[in-house]
Amino acid sequence: MDNEIYELKFDKQPKKYMSKMPRYFSRKIKIQMGEIAEGNTKNKNLLKMKGYENRYRVRIGDYRVTYKKKKEKLVIKVIEVINRGDAYKNK
Repeated sequence: MDNEIYELKFDKQPKKYMSKMPRYFSRKIKIQMGEIAEGNTKNKNLLKMKGYENRYRVRIGDYRVTYKKKKEKLVIKVIEVINRGDAYKNK
């Protein structure tokens, strides 16, 4: 993607959700998102979401992480972490 390093931020929902999951999984999500923020997107299962300008979805194990990429501020903001089974149910 880019050669720039982005700052990684988490919204309230992902922080709360990750605090309730097993530590191994929350750590894995933080590591993977940190790698994406550093520009390492190779071999990551990520997709740009249709209908959104700068929103992406990445699959990390049984979890789906949705994030926004703000190029002008060099920020990646995690806006949702959800279990795979719940990710595809109608909200």
